[in-house]
Amino acid sequence: MAGALRQSAETAAVVAEVLRVFESLSKRNILYGDIFSPLHDDGLREVARRLTIRVDYASLGEQDVEVVMPPVFGRYVMVISTDVNDRRRSFALRHGIGHVAADHVTDVAFLRNHDERNAYMAHEERVADLFALADVVPWYMLGEHRKARTGWGAIRQVLCRVIREHTVDWPEERVLDRAELRLALYRSEMA
Repeated sequence: MAGALRQSAETAAVVAEVLRVFESLSKRNILYGDIFSPLHDDGLREVARRLTIRVDYASLGEQDVEVVMPPVFGRYVMVISTDVNDRRRSFALRHGIGHVAADHVTDVAFLRNHDERNAYMAHEERVADLFALADVVPWYMLGEHRKARTGWGAIRQVLCRVIREHTVDWPEERVLDRAELRLALYRSEMA
């Protein structure tokens, strides 16, 4: 029971931070995770530009899909791997934008596919992944499933499938956690 309460408190903290980031972006008239989602590449580039992120593409392999560097002369630099497909690059871009929007980037940060230390379960990684998923699977898509009386378990399965399509070889623990986070964010958006 204590583990479930801790996990619930951690999930609530991640959701609260993502909602804070959305509010901050909204105050700057940056639309993200809303009725226009999922954003097309042009929209994502515009969000990055408005957040002073220079986005470049290079061969990084499939291990490190994206790297974000702290501001140099007032601009963040993000490099996305060209060695993964468009969906994965798009998710990596959203993930990196999430780190910048949440003020996480003080050191170079990599979006890694594998990490033996389970760093993907760290608070900041969960926030960046949820930020990305909020645009990939916007609230209205989940709302359509609910209107169709789709059960939460089936919606969770849909989310897991979408996550797998947008990522490279994520551990099942990460996939399931991010699906649960997206459901928790949806529930808080609808509250």
